[in-house]
Amino acid sequence: MGSQCVQIQLPVSSGNSLVLNQAKMQELQKRYPLVDVESELKMMQETLKQHPELIKSRSGTPLMYQEWLKSVQKRRERSNTTVARYDIRERV
Repeated sequence: MGSQCVQIQLPVSSGNSLVLNQAKMQELQKRYPLVDVESELKMMQETLKQHPELIKSRSGTPLMYQEWLKSVQKRRERSNTTVARYDIRERV
């Protein structure tokens, strides 16, 4: 994440937005270290603009972005494990 103060606004079903400030994004970055949290949340923001039927309620939106980030984290973990296994076999 950059050093400037970044906020991501995710739309919610009431027509308002849920604002994720820098502190929240840093917390999420610690929880999901293999993920570029800021980029993923911006991607999610664009996805919700293009597909408003996916927008959740104010209480459902945190679960949605946490599941999104968890999914990316797991994908990266599997990718790293696959590479590590491949490297080990190559060395033997």
